Amino acid sequence: MRCKTVPGNTGKSGGKPAMNYGAASRVLQALAHPLRLRILEALQKGEKSCGELQEALGCGQSMLSQQVKLLEHQGLVVTRKAGTLKFCGIRNPDILKLFACMAKHVREVLGK
Repeated sequence: MRCKTVPGNTGKSGGKPAMNYGAASRVLQALAHPLRLRILEALQKGEKSCGELQEALGCGQSMLSQQVKLLEHQGLVVTRKAGTLKFCGIRNPDILKLFACMAKHVREVLGK
């Protein structure tokens, strides 16, 4: 038997609107790539230029640009230009809590 998938907010939970499951799923999909996780890890201590990210992650400009754009589209990072440089930063530091929980889960539950 399949569960019915309902897009958007579905009902109320404790007086608050329920989670927007579609949006949450898209954010988790954005996180489901090793390079995108590495980008967020590199940005934990603060904003970096795309050149700094390229050097730290060892990837090409095109690949980095695609991944940053996807993260930006899902509201995980913000970018700004300063002259010819483009800088990236984490939009909402609360996402790092999820990142930390995931790392703990991988270590403790999956033993890796």
